[in-house]
Amino acid sequence: DMRMRRLKERPEDVDEYGTYLKRIGLYAPGGLVATQLANHPVVLVVNNTLFVHGGLQPNHVRYGLRRLNGAVGSWMRGEELDERTSFGVYLGTGSRDSAVWDRTYSMEDMNLLERTKAARLIQQVLEAAAQECEIPQIKRMVVGHTVQCQGVNSVLEDTVWRIDVGTSRGVLG
Repeated sequence: DMRMRRLKERPEDVDEYGTYLKRIGLYAPGGLVATQLANHPVVLVVNNTLFVHGGLQPNHVRYGLRRLNGAVGSWMRGEELDERTSFGVYLGTGSRDSAVWDRTYSMEDMNLLERTKAARLIQQVLEAAAQECEIPQIKRMVVGHTVQCQGVNSVLEDTVWRIDVGTSRGVLG
């Protein structure tokens, strides 16, 4: 691991690495911060707006938004998981197209093919999520995870709002 090699070359970085390890422990399943975050949903619907850190795909909605939230919460609390719940954790956080890490809708420089795919997917997601939530319509999805250099903006006829502007010191320094 590059960090370990750097520590051998520069012992003054031990404190930085120790802080890094402490942070990992806080966010690891069952850790203090992870346990607190487990009380917050990965996907939240308020009125006719769906909020998610990265983005949703149809397979996330088919799994079930409540089940997805429950699976990720159980994992973050450090609970033992069965196979079905583990799959929910994977859909929620375990891959680059998971609900937390997906960037299908948030890339500022989408080409025509990507935009066409995203337009088709967002309609499927919003319709399926509204049906699951038993509400007439979900009009939009609000996503973060990818800094928007042009500021908060919407795409795909205002069905996706991209709100990550990189205000965290850890993102843009």
